[in-house]
This record gives sequence, C-alpha cells and structure tokens, in this order.
Amino acid sequence: MTLLTRRALWAGAALAVLGLLGVWVPWALDVMLVADVALLAAVWLDARRASPLGEGGISVTREAPPAFSVGRPGEVSYRWRNAARRGVRVRLREVRPALLGGTQPPRALAVGPRGETSETLPVVPVRRGREQAAGAFVVDTIGPLGLEYLDPKDDPRNT
Repeated sequence: MTLLTRRALWAGAALAVLGLLGVWVPWALDVMLVADVALLAAVWLDARRASPLGEGGISVTREAPPAFSVGRPGEVSYRWRNAARRGVRVRLREVRPALLGGTQPPRALAVGPRGETSETLPVVPVRRGREQAAGAFVVDTIGPLGLEYLDPKDDPRNT
C-alpha cells in the first residue's frame, strides 16, 4: 500500500485551492486537473524509484545483551546495510516483545548508497521473565521525491 507523506498531502491541498478558484476564474479548473495528473504521475514515479528492501537493498542486524535487568536501562544496537546503488530513506516501526515495551513510535533512518549506519537505542524491561517472540520491524521505504511511503509487500517491482 502506498501511503502519502505530508509533502504529497500539502501538494494536494494546494491543488484543491485551485479548484476553489475555479468558481471565479474559469481556467483554474483546467490548471487544477493538469496539476492533479502531474501529482499522480509524480507519486507513481516516486513509488517506482523507492529503494528495494531485502536482497540487493537494505538489511539489518541486531546486537543485544543476552539478558536485561528490570527497571534498568540497557541498549540494543542495530546495524543497517544498504546494498543498492542509491541511498535509501525508510520509516521504521519497531515491534518489540511486550517485556521490552511493545510497539515503538515510528522513526526515520537514511543509509547512503552501498553504505551502512548504526544506531543504539535504550531498552528498559517492564517486568521479569522470558519472551518467546523476538520482535519485528515494519519498514516503509520513502521515495526520492518524498511523496509516499511504500509498504514492501506492495512494491511495484514485485508485480
């Protein structure tokens, strides 16, 4: 699924103003329709140019200590690698085990072409025990124009 960014929504809102101007200025509606088609084409192109995930794209490795102490901060490190020839920007939503805080707020990350970056995040366990689930990421790539987030399962290159 393609999710529009604030940039695309603001562009659409600006085009809607042209529609309102069409009440008084006859050519404004024609300009709005042409601009709408251009915006749709730009969103489609942005989705096509978004960097791939997985093989040949971005991958992640997690490094964490074998155990954490309840109420004491610990750290989890992530190393992100980009094998693609162009840089990648992503929006991450991390789903940690409930013991480590559950779903985390979204965060942005950028990795250069054929590069890597690391990040270290604090983790504070909320209770004692063992967790069976290892956690997961929901990673949406952001196209080069910044008009959309692309869910990897809806990547147009996969069709």
